Amino acid sequence: MGRKILFILLLFLISSMLFGADTDIFSFAKSISGKVIWDSRTGSGQISTSRYIYNFIPGVPWVVTDKGDKIGQDAIYIKNGMVMIPDALAKAVTSYNGTAAKKSASGHRVAAIFIDPGHGGKDPGAIGTHKKNGRSFKVMEKSAVLDVGKNLRNKLVSTYPDKKILMSRTGDTYPTLDERVKMANRVKLGPNETILFVSIHANASLKPQANGFEVWYLPQEYRRTVVDSQSINSTNKNLLSAVNTIAEEELSMESELLAKSVMSGMKDKIGKDIPCRGIKQESWFVVRNAKMPSILIEIGFVTNPKEGELLSSASYLQKISDGIYNGIKDFVYTFEHSGKK
Repeated sequence: MGRKILFILLLFLISSMLFGADTDIFSFAKSISGKVIWDSRTGSGQISTSRYIYNFIPGVPWVVTDKGDKIGQDAIYIKNGMVMIPDALAKAVTSYNGTAAKKSASGHRVAAIFIDPGHGGKDPGAIGTHKKNGRSFKVMEKSAVLDVGKNLRNKLVSTYPDKKILMSRTGDTYPTLDERVKMANRVKLGPNETILFVSIHANASLKPQANGFEVWYLPQEYRRTVVDSQSINSTNKNLLSAVNTIAEEELSMESELLAKSVMSGMKDKIGKDIPCRGIKQESWFVVRNAKMPSILIEIGFVTNPKEGELLSSASYLQKISDGIYNGIKDFVYTFEHSGKK
């Protein structure tokens, strides 16, 4: 869990007979195929199962899942050195766990994909100036990435008529960075639904020989706030911190998987044309502020003579779009089918 020091609750023994219908936390966790983890710094605990994590603080009358769902009206408590879960709360968690397990096999889905072509309008982005057959031509980042984004949108709309395929801009306009992430963060989602954020850019360098494409995602050590007190209906700081940590780490993992999938798709389509510079980590504004799996793609160097010419070709920009599309499609399939039997 990164900064958190987690300890297994080895101090407590099975004592259900001593406390009537209430059950010790170890026995209960075992009954739902989970394990208990304790954070001595915050005085909070977790019951971790194969797909869900139930966060609790003794004395707080509910548990909160890593999805932000609040369960029960009774508090886990400590008595005679034992951590106990009331019978009513145990039944509520067991019921949720069974329902959630069924939903996870068919209910987790990517509900929306947000495409963000960088720059635009007054901001041209990177510009490359080149010569071909004695004539000069310019490659503008804002134009190349918009073409890629629109091609990508068209393919995704055709494949996923049931999903929202959105763009931060569809013409030569300039939404601010803040406006872009707000558009994505405002998208309404249902239970077990997520949205993907894909920002598309082109690179530049003072060295004309610099070349290649790359995919970025947020560094794993970077911590952002993705869960607020309203979403879990609690102002308890320890509980909020625990739920946010779990949710943030889940987004980080999904962002990395999305980045790898898109990189693979691009290598398949344009890897023979230009080199792959690999997966990289950086806390770009749009990536760190989008509360969802998010990546930033650099499709090539407009300042490189060969890549500049390629990036001015409509057919090549379509190949880039096809590569990104294949990567997203593979990720969506994995995301929506993981857990299916």
